[in-house]
Amino acid sequence: MLKQENRLKKRKEFNYIYSNGESSASKYLVLLFTSTPKNPVRVGFSVSKKIGKAYFRNKIKRRLSSILRDLIALMESEYTYIFVAREGAGDISYAELKQNVLYLLNKTQKLKDKV
Repeated sequence: MLKQENRLKKRKEFNYIYSNGESSASKYLVLLFTSTPKNPVRVGFSVSKKIGKAYFRNKIKRRLSSILRDLIALMESEYTYIFVAREGAGDISYAELKQNVLYLLNKTQKLKDKV
């Protein structure tokens, strides 16, 4: 699980990023981000009910949280991110999901060093 300071929880914050943020997409994920000066990296996850039942959606969120816990030190600070799962995100392996996350972070140039 991510540290409390790195979690994005409030609906108001999610709505702000949805309306004002930039986005980039891969086959299984969409990354939305916006700059937030003088704040640590904050990450939120959005998995629609279209994806599946609660246990399945939670599985995707747990996997994303685990992946980002390891990567958060390498991400550009002063940004807030939302990862939105697309259909099929729960059917791929952990390694494939991690590749999708890395692909999006590299595509948007939000990693300090290329991984």
